[in-house]
Amino acid sequence: MFPTYIASTRIKNDSMYIKLRKGSGTFLYKRVGAVNRYYTDKKGNSKQSNSYYIYIAIPKAGLHIKGINQFELYADYTTPSIFDENRLDRDYAEDLVRKDVESEVNDYSDGYYKLELVWDSEQVPSMYTASNTATYREEVAVSSEKKSINGVTVYNKKDPEKVG
Repeated sequence: MFPTYIASTRIKNDSMYIKLRKGSGTFLYKRVGAVNRYYTDKKGNSKQSNSYYIYIAIPKAGLHIKGINQFELYADYTTPSIFDENRLDRDYAEDLVRKDVESEVNDYSDGYYKLELVWDSEQVPSMYTASNTATYREEVAVSSEKKSINGVTVYNKKDPEKVG
């Protein structure tokens, strides 16, 4: 499972994209903002400490199957992939991830540091909103059926039902 976002100080300032690989899976992340840390020195001056760059998962282009790359060319970055395998779960939608990041920054409670969240752009592209089904997979609900076999409770999964 890949994270919905990454906050890191270890990535160079000019890195707009990073790629994570695990096994045969690959996720592409785009920088969308930063969390700046400030502290007050002994003289009462506010000073900036290190910044954490925020990267969110975005759909990648193309496929890599058995050593062969199938490329996709886009007119711009708001074009969804033609491959269903590149669609992300709805949890990765930028509008939802931004709410999670904002919540974590607001919940931060350390008396020494103050945090400031700065987005690269205040507007979320419509391609990266949770309502865009061309970019994100529709949610599926998996129901289960409870049975008892020789005193042991067993759950059999039924066919997934699409939820809207």
